[in-house]
Amino acid sequence: MLRAMKRIVLMAMVAAACGKSSPAKSTEGSGSGSGSAAALPVPPLGVDEANRFNYEYGKGADAYKKAVAAYKTKDWAAVKDATTAAIDADAYHLDAHHLRGVAEAQLGKPEDAVGHLATCLAQDYLRFHDELAADADLAAFWKTPQGEQLKQLDAALGEQVKAELAKSVVVIARRSGFKWPSKAGAQWATTRGEVYALDLDTKRVMRLTHTGNAVAAILRSPSGETVVIGYDKVEMPDPAQKTAPPLLSRAWVEAYDAAWKPTTKRATIAKGRAAAVTFGPGDQLLVASVAAKGRWDLGDATWSSVDRATGKTTKVAAPAPGGAIATVTLDDAWIDAPVDAAVVKADWSAASATTPALAAKLELAGGKSIDVPESGKTARDSIAISPGAKQVAFATWTDPCAPDAKRSLYVVDVATGQLKHLLTEASRFRSRWLDDDRLIYEDGKGHLRVWGGPDKRELLRADDKYGFVLAALSSSLPPLCKTAPPEVEPDTGSEGSGAGEGSAADDETEGPGAAPGDGSDVGPARTPQ
Repeated sequence: MLRAMKRIVLMAMVAAACGKSSPAKSTEGSGSGSGSAAALPVPPLGVDEANRFNYEYGKGADAYKKAVAAYKTKDWAAVKDATTAAIDADAYHLDAHHLRGVAEAQLGKPEDAVGHLATCLAQDYLRFHDELAADADLAAFWKTPQGEQLKQLDAALGEQVKAELAKSVVVIARRSGFKWPSKAGAQWATTRGEVYALDLDTKRVMRLTHTGNAVAAILRSPSGETVVIGYDKVEMPDPAQKTAPPLLSRAWVEAYDAAWKPTTKRATIAKGRAAAVTFGPGDQLLVASVAAKGRWDLGDATWSSVDRATGKTTKVAAPAPGGAIATVTLDDAWIDAPVDAAVVKADWSAASATTPALAAKLELAGGKSIDVPESGKTARDSIAISPGAKQVAFATWTDPCAPDAKRSLYVVDVATGQLKHLLTEASRFRSRWLDDDRLIYEDGKGHLRVWGGPDKRELLRADDKYGFVLAALSSSLPPLCKTAPPEVEPDTGSEGSGAGEGSAADDETEGPGAAPGDGSDVGPARTPQ
C-alpha cells in the first residue's frame, strides 16, 4: 500500500514537471517564443529507483514505437499524440519526453516543450546534457526564451550534479531482474545493470553510465579513476553438455574520471570464460580474457594493454601480483584486492573461481590478534579497512552450497581488538567505509545498510527494486553455489528473456539525437539506454 501511494505521488510530481499545465509558459509574448520568461523551478535530480529506466519495455513502449515511426516522416502532430500516450502510460519514459519536447518545439510551442526537456535533464542529466544540445531538431528552440530558461536550468542542475558526485555513494543497480539466456549458441545478454550515484539523504539515484545496461563491475584506480567492465554478448553451451561453461563472447571496459566523463574509448575483450581488468603502473589499463577449465574453474589468462585513445588492445605479460583485479563471468563477478598488511596481516590461502582467498586469524596493527569466530574462516574480499585504519570490517565465510550458508559481518576496533557483530545473513557482505565511523555494506537481500556513528548502530537502509551492490553485480545477490548450472527459465519472447533488446530491430529504430548504448558519439541510431 505504501509503495503504491509513493508511486502515485511521484507520478504526479513528474507530470507536474512535464509541461502538461505549461508551468514554464512565457510571462510575455505568445507560443512563438517572444518576450522573456521566469526561471524554471529546479526539479530533484535522478529518480527514486533504477527500475524507472526500464521504460523502453514498460507500459509506454508500444505508443513510443508509433511516435518513432511518425518522427521518421516528421509528422509532428502524430509524434505529439503518440508521445502523449506513452507518457500517460509511463510518466518516466524519458525518450518519450524528449520526443514530445521536440514535437512541441517543431509545432511552435516552446512553452509546452520546455517542461518535457527539463524532465529529461533532471532525471538523467549525464545523458541529456549533451544529447539535447546536439539535437538538430531543437536548434530553433534554443533561441527562444524557453530555450534560455532551459540553458539556465541545465547550468543549475550541472552544479547540483557536481555536489551530488562529491557526497553520494557509487553503486550498481539493475533496471530489471536478471534472467539467464535460455537457448544455446551466441546471443545478446547483459546484467541489466548501470552505475549510479546513491544519495544517502534522499535515497534517490542518479545514473552515471549509459552502457546499454551491461555493467558487471567497477574498479577504482589509485588515482581515483573508475574502470567499468561489462558484457553484451554470450555464447551458451548445448544443454546436453552439462560440464561446458557459458562464455563471454563480447566483454568490454570503459574508464571514467571523477566527473564521470570517459577517459578512454571502449575496449573489447576477446572471447573467454571470464573477463578481467586491472591497473598497471601509471594507471595503465590492462584487460584479460580467461580460458575455461571445466564448468566453474578458470584456466589461463591472456593479458592485453589498452590504448586509451583508440580502445585497441595489445598483448602483454601478466601484471605483477598485488593489484586489485575485477573478474566477470556470466555467473558471477568479484573483486580480489590486496589487504594493507600494515593494518591487517593474515595467512591467506590461494583463491579460485569457486573459493576466495581465506584465513582463520587476523593480526591487527598494534599487536591485537583475532581468531575468526563462527566458521573460523574469513574471505579476503570481505575485508574493509577504515580510512584512518581505526576499524576493520570482515565477514565469516561459509560454503554457499552448505545447508546453512549464512555468514556474519563483524567490525573490529584495531586498537582494542573488540569485536562488534552487525548482521547474520546469506550475504556476500561486501562493504566500504564512508569515513572512520560509518560502514556501508550489502546485506544479501538487495539492501545497502549504513552502520556506525556515536552509538555504533544501524543508521539507515537503502533498497531498490532489483537490489543494490557496491562494486560487483553477480547473477544472484546471495553467495552463489557453484556445483551445478542454474535453473534456466523458458524463453517466452518477453523483454525479461532478452528478446528484442540489442537486436537488429533496435539498431534500426531512430529517435532525435539519442546516444548509442556503447557510449560513442551522439547520433541518430537508437539502442537501449
